Amino acid sequence: MFKTINNSLDDYADAVTSYISFCEETCIPTRAVYTFNNCKPWFSAELGKLRTNKEEAYRSGDQDGYKRAKYALNKAVKTAKRRYKDKLDQPVVKQGPRRSLALFDLAVEEEDESLPLSNSFTALEALDTTLP
Repeated sequence: MFKTINNSLDDYADAVTSYISFCEETCIPTRAVYTFNNCKPWFSAELGKLRTNKEEAYRSGDQDGYKRAKYALNKAVKTAKRRYKDKLDQPVVKQGPRRSLALFDLAVEEEDESLPLSNSFTALEALDTTLP
């Protein structure tokens, strides 16, 4: 299939990557995920109602009602954020920091920088002394 491309390595690489992209697009289903600014993990229906109350008080022109609604919303947001933080910190408390760090390292799992191919290239670069 790729034997017709014999101009250069770049043309061959471009053809192969294009074919891989085509196969990926046809075989792997995709879907769109929409996110909005107010889609926070700690945002609940109760906070939505408090926000609506604050907006209604602002539109009505009631200064005292607006201040009370704003205070209630800010207090509820702080409480919701604290609860969410506690929920995330719960595994650290139960399992201990060492176990949590090990789980975090597993989740992140950085690549090994000393792969055999990269060692080959660094050896070739060390031999090449004709740099300008």
